Amino acid sequence: PANVIVDVVVLPAGALAVAAGLAFRDERSSYEPDELARSGQTRFGAVSRRGSYDTAELYVETVVPLLGGLLDTPGIHTLEFEGAYRLVDNSIAGTDPTWTAGLRYRPIESVELRGNVTKSIRAPSILELFRPEATVSQRAADPCDARFIDRGNVPERRAANCAAAGIVQPFQSFVAGPGQLGTTSGNVDLLNETADAYTYGVVFRPSFARGLIISVDYLDYTIDDAISFLSLEEIMIACYESAAFPNEPLCDRFARDAAGQVTDFQAGYENLDSIEVSNIQ
Repeated sequence: PANVIVDVVVLPAGALAVAAGLAFRDERSSYEPDELARSGQTRFGAVSRRGSYDTAELYVETVVPLLGGLLDTPGIHTLEFEGAYRLVDNSIAGTDPTWTAGLRYRPIESVELRGNVTKSIRAPSILELFRPEATVSQRAADPCDARFIDRGNVPERRAANCAAAGIVQPFQSFVAGPGQLGTTSGNVDLLNETADAYTYGVVFRPSFARGLIISVDYLDYTIDDAISFLSLEEIMIACYESAAFPNEPLCDRFARDAAGQVTDFQAGYENLDSIEVSNIQ
């Protein structure tokens, strides 16, 4: 990495500071099967797997004192703007910008109000991309099984899609009992997670208790293209409850025979639509 931090100019409320820099990272993974794996006596497969990606980042951050300092403003001890921008270029997941903008306001020295808006990303990890293939056995409450077909978030769509797939009721799926052998692995087609976050809070540093800091923050964020490990059951539910059926990509992650029984599956990491979270910290 290369970084520089400078005070660009001294304003009446204080120094305008800027930090900028470049960073480059290279990550690699390698799996080589041993004799047990090659003979089929372990759950990990006999196929070696290597992978790597590199990330280049350019960033700039600033703190701009707006009021306070030498400016004697009634009701304002300090008022600062904080901003940051980072451009991240990942050789596999692509290029995405991140940024944040926020204010810190102190009406008096011991009380600070703060808030910011942030756009951030998380690139898929080396494990999520290049996890070696492993043989596993999984059970699943097959959405097309007569015992489960009327469940889920959209049971009407589930039943209609199962019928369109040729599943004749009443149908009992073997995968709900002894389970089915399949595989899990990483996914090199993963995209960056992106998140929109809003935070608001207050910090209290009482003068009568030196070193004591009390803070309360409200956080609200939405993660799009969230990366999650999906089991066979989760994949099947996503397939049969999708409005895009039979063109839902997850439907290709498992196979059925002519009788409708699951014969194989490929579980692993996928980009989900979104996750929404809010909390008080």
